Amino acid sequence: MTEEFVEKVVVDVCSRRVCCVSSKGDRRILESETFTEFMNVLEFVKHTLDEDEIVYTEILVDEDR
Repeated sequence: MTEEFVEKVVVDVCSRRVCCVSSKGDRRILESETFTEFMNVLEFVKHTLDEDEIVYTEILVDEDR
């Protein structure tokens, strides 16, 4: 039996969401209600995973402004 582990984490700063992708392809989305909660999750991710396992979504910019 093979153990399942977090293979990658996708961080969406704008929506304060973190998506954990497992070695078996399962996905779990963590949505933070507050900025502080999101920052705590992000700090945990940064201290637990290697940099190459963390992906940040692209921030959309409205060029008309």
